[in-house]
Amino acid sequence: MFCNMSVAKKSVIIFFTLVVACGESPKKGDIIDKNPLLELEGFWNRIGTIQTVNGVPVDTILITESETPKLRQIKVFYNGHIAWMNNDYNPSNPWTGGTGMYGKYKINSMESITESISHGTGGSVNWIHTYKDSLGVNYRDVNLGISLNGNYHSLNVPPVFEGMEGIDDTQNPTAYMELWEKMSEINSETKADGVWKRVYEIQYVNGIPVDTVSVPSDGTLDVHFRKNGRFLYQVDNTGISEPGDDLHWGFGGYGQYDLINEKSIMEYHEFVSGRTDSVIQNPPKTEGQAIELEFYNDDLFKQVQLDSVGVKLRGVVYERVQ
Repeated sequence: MFCNMSVAKKSVIIFFTLVVACGESPKKGDIIDKNPLLELEGFWNRIGTIQTVNGVPVDTILITESETPKLRQIKVFYNGHIAWMNNDYNPSNPWTGGTGMYGKYKINSMESITESISHGTGGSVNWIHTYKDSLGVNYRDVNLGISLNGNYHSLNVPPVFEGMEGIDDTQNPTAYMELWEKMSEINSETKADGVWKRVYEIQYVNGIPVDTVSVPSDGTLDVHFRKNGRFLYQVDNTGISEPGDDLHWGFGGYGQYDLINEKSIMEYHEFVSGRTDSVIQNPPKTEGQAIELEFYNDDLFKQVQLDSVGVKLRGVVYERVQ
């Protein structure tokens, strides 16, 4: 059986999309031979969309050959936590930057996962919080079919995302499959790797700390993922803002980092989500930001942003999320 492929594809992509998009499920032993949670751990880059009609895959469109070839969407699975964000910048949107989400996930079976989305930035803010507020719940569950094959996986996305703001219609039909490719590990694991939540903020004046403020989760939720040289974070400000405020749309970022020594790293943003005054579309490892690290223990550390001459600008204390 052959699928209606829109473009010629590299052999590995042809093999994977034929297996998934044509409805021929990989054999159990070919998908995974150990805990599926371990297979999902890490960063993933969305490379395409498998369109479906009445639940049947009919065509595969690579993002690079679509109407939005510069669209980027990155997703990270880490220790039961999940986050994703895109660079779908649109100056007509009130948040102007990309869209992102944060939550937790669980493995239901070899073919099914549930994402429990609790926070977001940009176009996902109203989608998440209107639902949570109307039902008095803390998260929004999304059940997804999943197929894994080596460094690729597809997610069968239900119509629950229909109408979400900040998602290009050409990439988000009513029912579709997302095609993802696993991203390589850039660096070996560091002490800073993990899923972290901001618990304190330290204010500096002329490089001198002057005040420390606690950050309650019901006000601002700042969750930061770092793993093997990549980072992704989401800052949800809905607890301290009103709809219509710039702050309401939150802020997020994705990029890479280098370990300079045990007490410092360099972060390089590639794109951002939420409310932003400037469009960031940086190639990898350009426009770096120096960050000083101080670990209190394995589960608590302080990071301080430095300017170009080493003056301390802003301090944040992060606690490991279990």
